[in-house]
Amino acid sequence: MALELNPGHTALLVMDFENDIVHEDGAFKDFGFAQMVKDNGVLGKTAGLLEAARGAGALVVYVSVKFRPGYPERPANAGLWQGLHGANALIEGTWGAAIHDAVAPREGEPVVTKRGVSAFMASDLEPILKNRRIGTLLLAGVATNFVVEGTAREASDRGYNVVVVGDCCASVNQEAHDAALTVALPFLATISGSEEVAAEGREYGILDCAIFNGRLSGAGRAHQSCVKGGGRFQAVAAETGGAGLGQPSAGADLFYCTNSRIGGIHQRRLDDDNS
Repeated sequence: MALELNPGHTALLVMDFENDIVHEDGAFKDFGFAQMVKDNGVLGKTAGLLEAARGAGALVVYVSVKFRPGYPERPANAGLWQGLHGANALIEGTWGAAIHDAVAPREGEPVVTKRGVSAFMASDLEPILKNRRIGTLLLAGVATNFVVEGTAREASDRGYNVVVVGDCCASVNQEAHDAALTVALPFLATISGSEEVAAEGREYGILDCAIFNGRLSGAGRAHQSCVKGGGRFQAVAAETGGAGLGQPSAGADLFYCTNSRIGGIHQRRLDDDNS
């Protein structure tokens, strides 16, 4: 199924990125989550996905799993929850229950608290999504076979279109992660990656262009992207401070695109090798 996103009706759910789960010093560091997050660069990729979603104007919602001391909301009725109780983890107000700094929410972005596996469990996620008329959910989270799969199942039942951003997810190990992405989730969601999601965003004129360093080839590609997205291209020559609208110039090393669709100037820095 081809990936098609309308940012105005899309929400990115950033799920269970608490320190106890994804930080190397977290309570669950020996379970493997934090190691896979580190090995696969999940925090950096998720930070990039957040930048793309924000630039696109999509709704960003954080989903946090945490509990009161003593876990009055969560019986130890399964191995997962028995491990939680034993680790004394994810207690409200503690460092372990805080979202990792690398992917922390910005002011005004909703953070919902859940008390189970699915993002919908005992949370106010549904009214937030309904209020914004959201129809598509982008899922990023840890673990792939817990919160991501659990949320995909329930979201599918509730009628949402679901996209799992696979490289922004992790589990106890690569095998568990891959199994979730290849066995059950393809029947519930579109499996994608952060680069594909960002590329789809550009089809809507988002993340069109930015600061490019150096070469005319980079300017030309920036210009093509801006034109495709309905924006206006501006090249600025650093040495002279001059500016020209429309076409890239050989002496320019700063390039901007003002996108008429969302009314902003968006900047991104690329190395010369990516120009």
